Amino acid sequence: MQGYPGPQQPQAFGVQPGPNAPKPAKRGMNGCLMVALAVLAIGIVGAAGVGLYLYFEFREYVGATAEMGQIMTDAQSAPGASDVKAAGCEKAAVLDLSKFEKVMDRFEKESARREGRPPKPLGLGANGFMVTCSVTFSTPPSCADVARAFIKSQHPTGNVVTTVSNTVGSHCQEEFDPSGAPLGAKAAGSLPTLPSK
Repeated sequence: MQGYPGPQQPQAFGVQPGPNAPKPAKRGMNGCLMVALAVLAIGIVGAAGVGLYLYFEFREYVGATAEMGQIMTDAQSAPGASDVKAAGCEKAAVLDLSKFEKVMDRFEKESARREGRPPKPLGLGANGFMVTCSVTFSTPPSCADVARAFIKSQHPTGNVVTTVSNTVGSHCQEEFDPSGAPLGAKAAGSLPTLPSK
């Protein structure tokens, strides 16, 4: 005589689970995944906090740097740059020193504020231009040739500083008045650097 087997589980659509049937999958996240997500969330919030701190602490530098980058990029397609290329330059750029000085003044004012001192005057020649020319392997034109090409096409009202370089380094750096008359060599340290493209 067999004993009573106990209450029976209802069968779903006539199928009874056997002893080797897979167990239903757990629902929800496991502990490791939850910890990893919590650490990731804390990292994102921390990075955002550091980013905001750095932005507010250095925003004047960040803004001036972005503006400087735009000025340097625009210099490569500024009026007169194509005329300078035609004078024998592989790469040419024309930098309006008034725009450049305004951005450099932002850097100087912020540095002075941080150091607790009055800003220093920059004296870059706010109504002039800096014209750069570079060549790789060909013979570079003279600074006078570069100045003549720029002055002929643009008729500037301020002085023009030209710098010509090749793969070896600086070929010449000179300043010219608006008529093209030479004013002498210019020290390398007094010239801003343009990006190579």
